[in-house]
Amino acid sequence: MASRVTDQPLLQKISHRHLECQICMDRFKEPKMLECSHSYCLKCLQQLAETNPTSTKLTCPACRSESLLTRKGVFELRTDFKLISLLDDIREHETELQSQREIQPPGKGSVFKCSKHTGKDVIMYCDSCKQLICTTCIAKDHKMHPATELKEVVDNCKKKANEILAAVAQHHITFKIAMEDIGMSWKLLDTMFRATKAKISKKADEKIAEEVARIREEENNLVVELAQTYKDKATQIETVLATNNNEMTKAQNKQVVINHHMVEVNFFENLHLIEKLLQDLKDYTEIQPKQVTSDLTNIDFENDQKSFGRLKIKEEQKLGAASASETACKPKTKLTWTLKTERTRYKNRDKQIQNFCPLDVASFCNGDIVVCDSISSALIQISADSNAQSKVFVSDPSIKGIFKPRGVTVNKNDELIVVDHAGVKIFNRKYTCLHQFTLGGQPIIRPSCIAVDDNNLIAVGIGDHGKISLHKPDGTLITTLPAAGIGRYLTVHKQQLIYTNRFCKKMVSVDYNGGIVFSVDFKQSKYPRGLCCNKDGSIYVAVWDYELSTGEIHHYSPDGQYIGCIIKGCTDPNGITITPAGDLIVATYESVQIYCHG
Repeated sequence: MASRVTDQPLLQKISHRHLECQICMDRFKEPKMLECSHSYCLKCLQQLAETNPTSTKLTCPACRSESLLTRKGVFELRTDFKLISLLDDIREHETELQSQREIQPPGKGSVFKCSKHTGKDVIMYCDSCKQLICTTCIAKDHKMHPATELKEVVDNCKKKANEILAAVAQHHITFKIAMEDIGMSWKLLDTMFRATKAKISKKADEKIAEEVARIREEENNLVVELAQTYKDKATQIETVLATNNNEMTKAQNKQVVINHHMVEVNFFENLHLIEKLLQDLKDYTEIQPKQVTSDLTNIDFENDQKSFGRLKIKEEQKLGAASASETACKPKTKLTWTLKTERTRYKNRDKQIQNFCPLDVASFCNGDIVVCDSISSALIQISADSNAQSKVFVSDPSIKGIFKPRGVTVNKNDELIVVDHAGVKIFNRKYTCLHQFTLGGQPIIRPSCIAVDDNNLIAVGIGDHGKISLHKPDGTLITTLPAAGIGRYLTVHKQQLIYTNRFCKKMVSVDYNGGIVFSVDFKQSKYPRGLCCNKDGSIYVAVWDYELSTGEIHHYSPDGQYIGCIIKGCTDPNGITITPAGDLIVATYESVQIYCHG
């Protein structure tokens, strides 16, 4: 065997043409590729960039093309991995060539000695074994093997190397073209990005301009409406002011006339005139000055999800207050409730006819009614089967175990819940006490009203403490909620507790967290009393008008908006309730009235 045939001049030629940096004229070290596909040493490019440190571009020394530098500079340029691979291959060939020279330096004409037979020159190349052989090798081991002369082997190797290098050069051109195409694509992408961004910005500017124009138009319309509203309200205020001023002027003029005649000598001759003027002045003192309603001073702007916004010209019912017009008995709905029957007295078990004074009422599922009677300080029942045409009814025996009942209600299990002087008691339909609980405290806390929700949670009003305690059906306390001014009447609908405060003339709604949902003020002469809710949450309130000495039933929406007065002329109403059949039961100081709708 013999060492490989190599060609040192060929390696030097490849190194000079393809592996040397055109800046330092030395073999590449850490080659980096510019956008134009020319490569240079990392250090050379760093030195080149330092010549213009403020620039973000680097000019290629060979073709003068510019490459964009990022924040990290030359270090972020692409590494020429193909060039690095070629450098590694050349170094490997050079290392092997150097090793062969150290072992057996070639003689003239680069003739190698056989490594197997000492002193023998290699003369042929065994094609089967792929090795150089001498005459002894041929005689002993390669007699039948095809062989090639060394010169032909060298020529074939050079030819193959030239073909591969030419292919490499051509492939390098292909890569360069591809890189140029990529560069053009990149530039096109940048161009398209800037153009698309400009289109988006232009469209946004157009839309903003359109929106601004639309908003300005709505603003102008609202300002015109506001100006007209202000003018109308100012005119009305001016009229009220002029009316009051006119009344004052007339009174002042009459004062002047009276004072003049009072000092005249002929006083008695004008006595009749003086008396008439004095009566007019007395009448003047009873005239109340015209007042400006809150609606006339209320102008506001509120947001609207569907538009720019709208003017709020009338004062709407809000937390803590409601407009007087909403609480006045000017029905917005027809009075379609009619009196179905009225019970004024009852016949006890001794067949004695008794008067009663109902304070509160409740209704079972079958229509039986339970009444809190303040005269007997007991509960009495009105059967649904009793004669509806008679005002006198036969009462079942008074329910035992009740002491001064204050309020009644019926839960979803058709069980009667009563608050009396001692606490809260729950009865079944046979009026057997199932269980009871007190509110504790020292002195003993006296409940004032009762209500139960759809989950049979019991709400107990405590008037003396201004609170509502919420309990589980077994009486376990859940929470205590503030209820300032709560009186004798309370109702509940979907975790919304609603009570009346007759002294402050309010109806207040709180949720189970103690937050106020709404608060409605009643006008000066109207006192709210009992209240109840139907299945959809509509609220009915019994109202006593002390000026007119009459009772009314007012209708409100579930959110506290006034709808109208549905019943007039009921005498001194107290507690009210809705039966399962939809009838409205009103407890008055003299009777129990049952109204039907329609």
